[in-house]
Amino acid sequence: MGSGAKGGARSGAALTRRPPWRCAPSKAFIPPPTTVKPSVQVDLEAAKAVCAEYRIHNADILMNEDYDVDELVDVIEGSRVYIPAVYAVNKIDQITLEELNVMDRLPHYCPVCAFHEWNLDGLVEMVWDYLDLVRRGAGRLA
Repeated sequence: MGSGAKGGARSGAALTRRPPWRCAPSKAFIPPPTTVKPSVQVDLEAAKAVCAEYRIHNADILMNEDYDVDELVDVIEGSRVYIPAVYAVNKIDQITLEELNVMDRLPHYCPVCAFHEWNLDGLVEMVWDYLDLVRRGAGRLA
């Protein structure tokens, strides 16, 4: 998978990713997490150094997963836009069943065949799920 899946290096957009964590001044309330995994990529000293660059000397940083320093910078700057994306892979009638099974296990991918109209309903459902759309009335969107 190329750099497009991670949003590219410093491009301003992150496809198929959720915002990492919250960084708030220490006087703000952050509910305690139920499970916190220790970060391998960002240790306490690295977080202090990044915060010091942005003149943040007193903050609570909550990390629920393993993130890197670039993601910490993105949260502090607030410049990254997180965009849900679905990768529609067409012409699945030309691949083997084993390849289709592998592709079906990949996150954010939806295999379809437009010619034979295979899995188009699955693609529509996936788009609705990723965009958190809700049907209201007869075909109107919320």
